Amino acid sequence: MADLPTPRPAYRKVVAALAESEDRYRMLVEGVRRYAIFMLDPAGIVLTWNRGMQELLGYNREEIVGQSGAVVFSARVAFRKELAQAKGSGESIAEHLNIRRDGGKIRVHDTTTSLRNSKGRLIGFAKVVRYIDSSNDRKDADAAIELAKALARVAV
Repeated sequence: MADLPTPRPAYRKVVAALAESEDRYRMLVEGVRRYAIFMLDPAGIVLTWNRGMQELLGYNREEIVGQSGAVVFSARVAFRKELAQAKGSGESIAEHLNIRRDGGKIRVHDTTTSLRNSKGRLIGFAKVVRYIDSSNDRKDADAAIELAKALARVAV
């Protein structure tokens, strides 16, 4: 049996740097609590789910990952419209009702950003959602939009 070549030190450094980068990104997304952050595939199936989303809607990761993102929308047609708009123009910004696990409805500000690979092919969507109450102001909405854009740039 032929001996396999030993990985070069430079290769090991690249792999270690990539793993460290992925860990940092995961800590960033998981650590954010005021904003719900998740990723959808091109068909709208939930791929990731952070703690903020669990706190906002009450569903745990195992209940939602693999399901259509429409499950948390009070009007499923709104979900499809958001994805279509983000696919066409790069992002969709909306306020609407989401359904909590307990059946209650809450008003949210939702930013959906299309994610494309280096060849321009759609690989999915990033969503940043925050609860709207009377104490929130426009600065919070602008911060959510900027957070969504930053995460979309990092994710690709």
